[in-house]
Amino acid sequence: MSIIIIYLITEIFVGRFKKFMNYMRVFGYSISEINKVFMWIFIPLTLFTTFLGVGFVFLMIYSIIPNILVYLQIVLPLLINFAYIPIPIILSFSVFLTAYIIIIILKFIKTKT
Repeated sequence: MSIIIIYLITEIFVGRFKKFMNYMRVFGYSISEINKVFMWIFIPLTLFTTFLGVGFVFLMIYSIIPNILVYLQIVLPLLINFAYIPIPIILSFSVFLTAYIIIIILKFIKTKT
């Protein structure tokens, strides 16, 4: 699911900035330089949304869900080990890195043909 979301966001991003990328090509920037510029735009966005998502989930687990359970009079222990926090962050970056590697491989295959 997250790969599809990253793909759709990338398509929207490329669609919006296609003219800007064409101007960069006209001014003499190579494709790798253009990729680096846009990669440095996506990295802070990825960091921000990852930490926002992890924070939102923990906010729900520790504040909203216990209130709902009290209202419904359901007893359910909510214990989470804080060692699990890096797992979604690492998974998020691995999906981002995988998508980037696939793009590089496809570009390499395209330039060979």
